[in-house]
Amino acid sequence: MILDEDMEGNITREEYYSALEAYCVSGEKHKSLDGSIYHPFEHKALFKLIVELRKKNISFAEMFNACDVNDDTRVNILEINRFIEGLSPDFKQKELHALMNYLDIDKNGLVDKDEFLR
Repeated sequence: MILDEDMEGNITREEYYSALEAYCVSGEKHKSLDGSIYHPFEHKALFKLIVELRKKNISFAEMFNACDVNDDTRVNILEINRFIEGLSPDFKQKELHALMNYLDIDKNGLVDKDEFLR
């Protein structure tokens, strides 16, 4: 399911490269398949999140507060996952993973409020 997003039984090059990037195992940079400007998968996932937040008029601060259920000013991937599942059913697991990689600056599995709101 991580590689074959559309569950057609085939893994496209785009699906393959996106999964490699999302899980930080991409050994080399690759170009866009159609010759357009290449956007890293992390950025695509972030853009998708921003669009969904704007549709529902939710700020990053409001998102963080909704994720931080225990008010410790830190969120983990499970807290972010719960919020995003409620925000939109269209997010894939690898997009969530890519978002966490992007947001978790010190790679400790947590995102601090100050890091998140920068």
